[in-house]
Amino acid sequence: MTWIERLNGLDAQGFFWVHGKSGRRVPDVIFYVLSKSGDGQAYAGIALFLIAVDITSGLHFLKCALVAFSIQLTVYKITKQSFKRSRPCDHLTGV
Repeated sequence: MTWIERLNGLDAQGFFWVHGKSGRRVPDVIFYVLSKSGDGQAYAGIALFLIAVDITSGLHFLKCALVAFSIQLTVYKITKQSFKRSRPCDHLTGV
């Protein structure tokens, strides 16, 4: 088997892993968890854990996380409003 055939086999395996046909796909769960991790709950969970372990470092992390989350949210809102695309329903008056 040549290297290109092995590479093709790995590519096919990766494709079928991502686009599998049976049940809940593993990548769906992984990507969903990764997507939700940016919503802020992870900050709170880590802060609570650190506060339980060491109050000083936990409170320091909480302050840093609040600043980071506020910056992240501000940049997200500004970016979302700056690059807003027009929706098809905005152009269709009779629908």
